[in-house]
Amino acid sequence: MLAIHEISTGFKNKHKLNEIHSKISFNLESGSITLLLGANGIGKSVFLKTLLNIYKPLHGFVTLNGKQLSSMPNDELSFFISLMLPTPPNIELMTAMDIAMSGRQRFTKSWQLNNDENEAIVNSYFRICGIEELKNKNFAQLSDGEKQKVMLVRCLSQETPILLLDEPMAFLDYPSRIQFLSLVKKIAEEQGKYIIISTHDIEISLSYANHILAFTKNRYQFFNDPKIFSTDLIFSEKA
Repeated sequence: MLAIHEISTGFKNKHKLNEIHSKISFNLESGSITLLLGANGIGKSVFLKTLLNIYKPLHGFVTLNGKQLSSMPNDELSFFISLMLPTPPNIELMTAMDIAMSGRQRFTKSWQLNNDENEAIVNSYFRICGIEELKNKNFAQLSDGEKQKVMLVRCLSQETPILLLDEPMAFLDYPSRIQFLSLVKKIAEEQGKYIIISTHDIEISLSYANHILAFTKNRYQFFNDPKIFSTDLIFSEKA
């Protein structure tokens, strides 16, 4: 179980404490997709960065199966959480396989897996994502949808139980968004992942979600049943 224990997000400086959201608490089961929703600038990215320990929680902590993640050093936390950013990198002269293999960086020390084993693992994720034919193509020449699937392969290749996807469909057309969500849903269920997706694509994403975490300016709401969620809950509140 992934448990968020009264996390408060924000920033500390010498003069004052800037709290964004306070006492966020909820539990997630493996094999689930949680949508992270809210208006622009409301604090979604700050929440994700708090889970990643880029920003330390002002209060509270995060545990996975009873193991506290909030106090872990980054090199240890990388075994538990991986991040997919909204914009693929602008990289020339690298193949899709090169990009995906970079996700295995923490496994490439001499006393760990050799390169053949790493490549076999990455190949398996290309198969799972249905893009084996892209492995040897120039990453820069792929479509936006293809690039995002390669970045998903890279994220999966880190083999962490928790995946944070920050606006992963921002540059995809409608059919590509549906394909991407279907793929992520299948991965969550078949591999027992905890997947949190920050997105503005609410209407098409709701049917793929198990939970909703919604932020407004002053508070958060967590829904175990997405069917009872309404966009009015996050966009009608002005205060």
